[in-house]
Amino acid sequence: MVEAFPKHYQRLYDRINELSARFPLRTVLELGCGVGHFVGFLREQGFLAEGIDGKTDLFRDDLMDYLHQGQLTDLKQVFGDRRFDMIVGRGVVCHGSQYDYSYGSRQDAGWLVVMSALDPQVKRELEKRVQAKIERILESSFNQLMPDGLLAVCEDIDTDDKIGFSMEAAQRIGYHVLSYEIQEAVLQKPK
Repeated sequence: MVEAFPKHYQRLYDRINELSARFPLRTVLELGCGVGHFVGFLREQGFLAEGIDGKTDLFRDDLMDYLHQGQLTDLKQVFGDRRFDMIVGRGVVCHGSQYDYSYGSRQDAGWLVVMSALDPQVKRELEKRVQAKIERILESSFNQLMPDGLLAVCEDIDTDDKIGFSMEAAQRIGYHVLSYEIQEAVLQKPK
């Protein structure tokens, strides 16, 4: 079956193509893969692609062997010592998506939104927690990359989305920053 191209992934796919021309990329892990459409598309393009999602286990039947349910902050729990040439994500490392993931399904989510709007201290605390989670995702990804492996993220689901980590945070974890823009970053794990 030829996979229909998920159009909203165009920017990320363009980046993968560009990088695969410069780096030997065979194994790809998609963070926040949802039901797995982009993983299926990447597999049809010849990549050994897999995906992981912390929110759903309603994966496509034809991709069940390649899609995993687990926490993005603890990839080792799912993949053990396996390493990937590239890890990609769209809508994964921005504050809005992590706030929604962390607090959106809680019964008190509405209260948290109201309190964060009214109380700057509550807002700062929530932002600090979300920032720490994003950095744990970066660190977990770093540990699952091959030496010279790449992490490419696009945060373009909403026009207000932006990368939720600083270049300094990425460098502190050990990444080389190959590119860093408001809605996109490419990081490399050194040899």
